[in-house]
Amino acid sequence: TDADKIQAQIFVPSKFRVNSLEPDTYDSLKCVTIRTEKMFDKLDLNYLGMQMRFSQKKIYGLESMYDCPLVVKVYMAPDEQLDAKWFKDIVEKKTLEMPVHGGGVNVIKLGFKFIRMEEGSTNISGCSTLSRQSTRRKFRPVPLSSITKSQTTTTRSL
Repeated sequence: TDADKIQAQIFVPSKFRVNSLEPDTYDSLKCVTIRTEKMFDKLDLNYLGMQMRFSQKKIYGLESMYDCPLVVKVYMAPDEQLDAKWFKDIVEKKTLEMPVHGGGVNVIKLGFKFIRMEEGSTNISGCSTLSRQSTRRKFRPVPLSSITKSQTTTTRSL
């Protein structure tokens, strides 16, 4: 439809570094694909990445690509075993609780929907080249200070 074409043209693919990858930690990374909905802007991938960071799983990066439902590539340690239920629980959390400098917690309302986890995974070889510098280039961190108060009080749902 015309609405889908417009959405595809204005969509901005984004990347988010979830955790830092130390040099020579792995020879390869595993990449799985999940499908989500109700992630409307670039900050939404950051919020999802923060949820994954707080889980303390060995996840290193996220990358979004336009499609309906949205494609989210998740880059993780090759020995990390996460299933569709785990991803559903993370994606569909109602709030993100982010610590604030000086104490306290900033609560961000979310409304994401998990659709499915694609079958299988791929391995990215040569992770000695996917060292700290490489992941820094691919997944640039977003400083928490760049998320303004007005952005954190918005509910993302239709």
